[in-house]
Amino acid sequence: LSGFSLVYQDICSEHKKIMFTTFSDVENLTQRVIDNYDKYKYYFRSGITNSSMTSKGMLGDAITVGKYTGFTKVALLFNDYPDGRATLSSLSKSLPEHGFQVVYSAFCPFATMDFTSYLAAIEASGAEILIPFIITQGAISIVKEWYDRQSPFVIWGSLLQAARLDFWDLTEGKCESVSFPG
Repeated sequence: LSGFSLVYQDICSEHKKIMFTTFSDVENLTQRVIDNYDKYKYYFRSGITNSSMTSKGMLGDAITVGKYTGFTKVALLFNDYPDGRATLSSLSKSLPEHGFQVVYSAFCPFATMDFTSYLAAIEASGAEILIPFIITQGAISIVKEWYDRQSPFVIWGSLLQAARLDFWDLTEGKCESVSFPG
């Protein structure tokens, strides 16, 4: 969906129609407004940030959890899509600059509902913090599997489904100590 937003942005600009996007984190959309305001002033984005801001926010979260826990070994597990790749790449570069060691990094398909192999690999890596960026229903599965396995790391990241009012029920209360931005 994100790639189509660039085309729609041009069409809306041409016809002077307001465009709101709610799930597009393409960097160029807001950069175009900055670079050519008169043409793209009809564009507005709400809901999520672009990959640069997502990466900065996740880095800030990691620094906070590291400060309070002393944990420095990080695992990254992201859904596999272009902006997720950009965010993971940025975090992989910036985390070591702040004293963290990235001990595991992987992408999982959107359809992933069984995280057994990922969690086993993360456990084997010695990670102390898992920073996930799971924007699908898989967020429910990973939290339940993490809890049931008693995986020895904290989850502190973006689980889009955790914003659901029924997330507690969907995870059977297994999300009690999972942190995510609200």
